[in-house]
Amino acid sequence: MSPETLLAPASKSDTSYRVLQSTRVELREGVTLSRRGTKWLLSVDERQIEFRLPIGPVMKVFLALQRGGCSLLDVASLPEENDRVVNASTELQKLWKYGWLEQTAFCDSVRVATAQNFGDTAFFPVPLALTERVFLTENALMRRTGRSLSLESVTKGAATQLSDSRLFNLPGLLLIGSTIETISERLRLPEYVIATVVGWLLASGAAELSEAGGPVTGWSFSDRLMHARSRRGRHIGGYGATFPLRHKVSEPPAIRTPVSNRIIRLSTPKLDEICRSEASFTSVLERRHSIREHSASPIALDELAHFLYRVARVTAVTRNHLYEIAERPYPSGGALHELELYPLVNRCEGVAPGLYRYNGAVHCLEQVTHPTPDTERLLLEAKQTCLMQSDPHVLLLVAARFLRVNWKYESIAYALILKNVGVLYQTMYLVATAMGLGPCSLGGGNAEGFGRAAQLDYWEESLVGEFILGRPAELKHKINPST
Repeated sequence: MSPETLLAPASKSDTSYRVLQSTRVELREGVTLSRRGTKWLLSVDERQIEFRLPIGPVMKVFLALQRGGCSLLDVASLPEENDRVVNASTELQKLWKYGWLEQTAFCDSVRVATAQNFGDTAFFPVPLALTERVFLTENALMRRTGRSLSLESVTKGAATQLSDSRLFNLPGLLLIGSTIETISERLRLPEYVIATVVGWLLASGAAELSEAGGPVTGWSFSDRLMHARSRRGRHIGGYGATFPLRHKVSEPPAIRTPVSNRIIRLSTPKLDEICRSEASFTSVLERRHSIREHSASPIALDELAHFLYRVARVTAVTRNHLYEIAERPYPSGGALHELELYPLVNRCEGVAPGLYRYNGAVHCLEQVTHPTPDTERLLLEAKQTCLMQSDPHVLLLVAARFLRVNWKYESIAYALILKNVGVLYQTMYLVATAMGLGPCSLGGGNAEGFGRAAQLDYWEESLVGEFILGRPAELKHKINPST
């Protein structure tokens, strides 16, 4: 690998050379390298990876990383090793691809920006002419990280962190399209610094050489971001069960604390009798469908009680080596069971209208509030969403205790919650069908209105699902659940 292959096409310019010279390659925070005789040990995220390296240039690179890093110029100046299966270039690319390396740009020995890669971003900054205009893309996400400004890219899963305040104006200049020369002059930073940072943005897809934009994909930015963050390959930062909040906040309990001392005890179905008399699973599965009209006679409290018991009661609470886990009739990622059911009762024989919370640990309803303008609005919006002619009997509002999942999982937490909602939906559909009730899940709802009605913090416990339940309109006789 020679420096000439990495510089601007015309010549080995001073700016291109300084880019390589002033950019340092280092192990990212939390990653360490150690050597044990002929073996190397890479420690990352509480994992350890053991491997061997042949004597030669690749060994020199790893020794430099162990001591604190090396410059891009050092890497680019290494001799070609086409005859080797393991060489410096391939090994560095592996570390870079898995997010174990970072690159830092320096200006007069002071760190000004850092690049991190968690996908397929090129190892070397994209070279470009100083007079070529560069534009910010719609794939770039800008946010504050401590006292730095972070520019992330959804396209390839990479982040460029700007720590020098002079670079904070860079996104605005790229928004209208600017050259390296112009940016350098406006920000009063050397051209090689700007070329390094802009090269990173180009390589990651956060910037481009045209303002026309990429192809139409049909994705909204928020959906693309969540998809990239919740799958391996393009996520930013930690992934999966990293327990990112374990040492920052107390562990959220498996069972939510009661919301009210105004409770309604619920009857319990006899499951052994149900198992003997109820239709087969295949029959229930084949008959399952959404029912959008409810009968004139309301659902009974016993029917609602038995439905809730079969769907969401707490069957056990235990503890593994790190946290408390719960068991319910439906599965949940990590057995966290962060979902809470809030029945919004409109017409139910045996219980007054209002918003309640189902306490699955003791099988009761806790009254949250009497009907309010917010609860009335929630019912109306659910009716309109479901295209119902009659008023729904009960609207089951599914809320998530976010910290319960965020405490254990990083990057995938919200996507996991939505998967749990889908599992809960199917469980509710099957139980309702088996009981002869009318179920219908909704695709959206008013989380802000629910928060006001339940007096809950939007980011602490909020609405993530809605499900209408009642007696189907075509059913003329009263359903007598097993008692």
